[in-house]
Amino acid sequence: MHSPLKSCLISACMLSVTGLLLAQPAARRPVEPKPNQSTGPILHSFEFRSIGPAVMMGRLDDIQGTAKDPMLLYIGFATGGLWKSTDAGNHWHSQFDNFANESIGAIAIAPSDPNIVYVGTGEANNRQSSSIGDGVWGTTDGGKTWNHLGGSAQVHALKGGTSVPPQSRRSQSGFSPCNA
Repeated sequence: MHSPLKSCLISACMLSVTGLLLAQPAARRPVEPKPNQSTGPILHSFEFRSIGPAVMMGRLDDIQGTAKDPMLLYIGFATGGLWKSTDAGNHWHSQFDNFANESIGAIAIAPSDPNIVYVGTGEANNRQSSSIGDGVWGTTDGGKTWNHLGGSAQVHALKGGTSVPPQSRRSQSGFSPCNA
């Protein structure tokens, strides 16, 4: 049988040990250096972070943004499709998931309206694993809908992301990059 005094002493010891354990300073993790931290005065304040699908998708063929909306970015991959971010790269949304060809060669955003975007499919970098394209695609609503503008035999449709091939300037849908 336990005496009340013995039970009180055991309880007091347990509380004391618990108090001592809780009063110990927490073990601190050593501060790890930031990856690729620059020591230069201009770049020192920059921090590297994941930009989304670049790690998973392989070769990045084009990145485009616009001065009218600095939070808007499009990234095109050789074999991973077209991705759009509206929050400066924190979150990405695939634009070509339901398309037969996800090989992106170049992207162009109309200077007059960031909702007007042209995408040339087919990788422009000649390699043993180059993916051919199916022409030029365009949107006038920021990527909600895409229209095929032609050029199905073109592999290097928009190299540089700044021009649209002449045969793709008009389509049956009335989409006209010349008036963008």
